[in-house]
Amino acid sequence: MEDPFDASSSEWLETAWSNFERACRAIKSEDYAQTVFYSHHTVETAVKAYLTSKGYKVLHTHDLKILVEEARKISLKIDVESKDLEELSMHYFATRYPDARKRLKIPKEYYTRKVALKFLDLAYKILILVEEGL
Repeated sequence: MEDPFDASSSEWLETAWSNFERACRAIKSEDYAQTVFYSHHTVETAVKAYLTSKGYKVLHTHDLKILVEEARKISLKIDVESKDLEELSMHYFATRYPDARKRLKIPKEYYTRKVALKFLDLAYKILILVEEGL
């Protein structure tokens, strides 16, 4: 029986690029929280593309630090601070759920153009590194 959760690395990478395009559209429309959310999703799906290309089953997590650590173990050269991955992971929930934002003590006003650009840049950097590593 075919695994319904199985996807090829090319499908993951295509999804990563789609997420990056969504992040770019969000920043153009000044929706900075969505930019951060889709930046997270870009990194997550890009790293999952890398892992599946190396024969790994997809890890069912949104924690970017865990995903990148696994990819590094199998040779992905990625120069990204763990604290940046942890921070972006936190926003996966905070950008979508007001209770998560309150629990994490993140005011709505936190999501500025500067913050959005920081994470958009990080997402692009990781997406390119992953694509080159496939």
